[in-house]
Amino acid sequence: MRQLPQLILIPVLFALTQGFAQQQNALFELGSWRSYFPAGEYTEVVAGDESVIVVNPYQLVVYYPDSEGDILLLNKGNGLSDVGISSVQYLPTQDAIVVGYVNGNVDIVTPDRTYNLPGIKNNQNILTSKRINDIGIAGERIYLATDFGIVEINVGIHEFGSTLFTDDPMEGVAWNDNERTLYAFSELELYRLQYTPSTNLADINQWHIAPSHVGGMIRDIAVWKENTYMVANDSLWIINSDQVFDRVPVTGSEVRYIKPSGTHLLVVNQYSNIFTWDGNHSRQFINLCLLPLRDVLMIDLESFWYLTKEEFGQYADNECEVYELTGVPSRFVTEMTVMDGDLFVATGGVTRIYNNLFREDGFYTNDGGAWRVFNLHTVPELGALNMRDIYTVEKVVDRNEVYFGTFWGGVIRYKEGQITLFDESNSSLGFSVTNPDRIRIADLFLDGRDNLWVANHDAIRPLSVMNSSGEWHNFSIPTGPRIEKLVVDEYENIWMAIAERGLLIMRPNDWMNDNDDETRLIIPQPDDGNGTGFDNARINEIAVDRNGGVWLGTESGPVLFDCGNFVFDQICKGRKPVLELNGQLGVLLRNENVKAIAIDGGNRKWFGTTNGVYVVNGALDRIDNHFTVDNSPLPSNSITDIAINQTSGEVFIATDEGLVSYRGAATESNPGSFEQMAVFPNPVPPAYKGPVGVKNLPENALVRIATLGGRLIYENRAQGGQLVWDRRDQDGRPVASGIYLVFATLDQSVAPFTQVGKVFLLD
Repeated sequence: MRQLPQLILIPVLFALTQGFAQQQNALFELGSWRSYFPAGEYTEVVAGDESVIVVNPYQLVVYYPDSEGDILLLNKGNGLSDVGISSVQYLPTQDAIVVGYVNGNVDIVTPDRTYNLPGIKNNQNILTSKRINDIGIAGERIYLATDFGIVEINVGIHEFGSTLFTDDPMEGVAWNDNERTLYAFSELELYRLQYTPSTNLADINQWHIAPSHVGGMIRDIAVWKENTYMVANDSLWIINSDQVFDRVPVTGSEVRYIKPSGTHLLVVNQYSNIFTWDGNHSRQFINLCLLPLRDVLMIDLESFWYLTKEEFGQYADNECEVYELTGVPSRFVTEMTVMDGDLFVATGGVTRIYNNLFREDGFYTNDGGAWRVFNLHTVPELGALNMRDIYTVEKVVDRNEVYFGTFWGGVIRYKEGQITLFDESNSSLGFSVTNPDRIRIADLFLDGRDNLWVANHDAIRPLSVMNSSGEWHNFSIPTGPRIEKLVVDEYENIWMAIAERGLLIMRPNDWMNDNDDETRLIIPQPDDGNGTGFDNARINEIAVDRNGGVWLGTESGPVLFDCGNFVFDQICKGRKPVLELNGQLGVLLRNENVKAIAIDGGNRKWFGTTNGVYVVNGALDRIDNHFTVDNSPLPSNSITDIAINQTSGEVFIATDEGLVSYRGAATESNPGSFEQMAVFPNPVPPAYKGPVGVKNLPENALVRIATLGGRLIYENRAQGGQLVWDRRDQDGRPVASGIYLVFATLDQSVAPFTQVGKVFLLD
């Protein structure tokens, strides 16, 4: 397998040179985004100008074979406006890529900018599917074959033209410039429109619409050497101007699709055999490495680029050479954690009522520098167990271990690339009562004493723990066996979400004696009208903040328990915080379905909902950010998990459509460390427009920025161990270029100290 150079993430630029390779490790700016979309699931390969465009639903990889294999990645984070790519075409007159999406959105990506045309996507009068199935190019006109008809776009002004609405989805479209004719097709009918000065695409009466006359389903259409070809009734046909169809005997087997490639027409049959036809003779290419073929692009008479579902490669000399395109191994993310800067991702899943989804993708990590996947296909031990639905994850930093809970066969320990399985034979874990073949793990949590607590869903004794010495023990609980989420607070109280019941708090005093366990079940109460109480038994997430408060993420908003060690008193009740926004008091995220909660170094709460991500400050009196698909690179508003690299401030956000990250303002401080502050970037280049960060600070340090003459221009507190400065003074005015002093003071410590640094703003 050939490893291509690391992806180069720049805004939009097609004519890459080798010099841009130095940008691979460019600074991840504060307030900026990164995308982690999957490789694989490839759909088509398109010829660009000296490039090959590889397409999957999430992104485009523009590969430059003549530039030492340089590649450019285009996705919603750096050039595209959406996810869900359904069709792509290269527009040579503008050196642009036209991208169509399943929701009707359209991008025209030029070397200078991306022109987004959301007219179809936003059209409320189109009540059927808006999917774009194919794109045809006719000089300065673009034709879209969609599920509701055919749409024209004027490329010169980047505006929509006429639209033909049809009863059946249009599957393909092609322009024959020799005939000045537009062809399109549904499954059973061929559409033909010959252009004259009075042609109106939107007038159905000007179209010639008829069955293909050869029977069977129409699969494809293409123009090659001034003629129009059609795949119908499993055969290849040439369409004469009077719509007389002549069969082209290229292959004796079923034809799947065709593709024009310069001097030859490529024909692919049902067995993934490729035929190159010059109009008189054909040549056949057969190789098992091409199975199952998804698309092909001719290079010369002896070689071509090819796609299978998971591979992009070059076929030459009767062999396939696979090119590895960087991307995460799976589109599924259910839970994540970060350890020593490396990301660990569980991809399995369960239904709303905690039945298996039978996902086989396992877990993956970039521990070791490259993405590595561990599942039943890559690890023999997991294959022997047919392991599926690796569902939850927790790190043990002191032991350099990561644990994965499966909803199938127990707990997996990962350490330095090796795995160990804990099941009924070597732990206290038990089989499910309702599914005796499964050891189902719903959650994991590491407490302050390095005890790993396990929600052994639906087992007779459903709460298990492995202590720091590796010894296991389990517990019974009084509410039934269906624990869905759990955390442990600083007082060693265990908080558990019990399916459809509510919240169970438990303190197992003597682990060997069930009789001295303290428990309290808190059942949600109906909304009393002000909406500030714990009123929903559907608990999606539980998290502990830096002040010891326990947060529940419910289907009707976040709930806070801040009772200290008095959790067993009846007076301890959950509340939904009230804050003031725009002069109005309101319940925090009232009726939002909270699916994930993460706490950053500044004690800010990151709430992942079905309506995007809300960032709430530590004082609970302000919403700092609300990220959605409309104002950020989020591929979807439906959030599945959030994990934070507390050292760098990078916030990983998983959605049901892919994974992205945001460089946040807060980092975790180390109270015992007197590490020198770091200012970044430093010096600040003239072209840089982002903020300046100051990290390695004591928690919530007071930071002052002054001129060399000692004049104070800015003062603020760090978020955790990091301050973000927008390069403005206290009055909001941009500061001039020059050298500035940075002072950080830990003024609330019994041993206060001051750190001093400098930042250079270049003109």
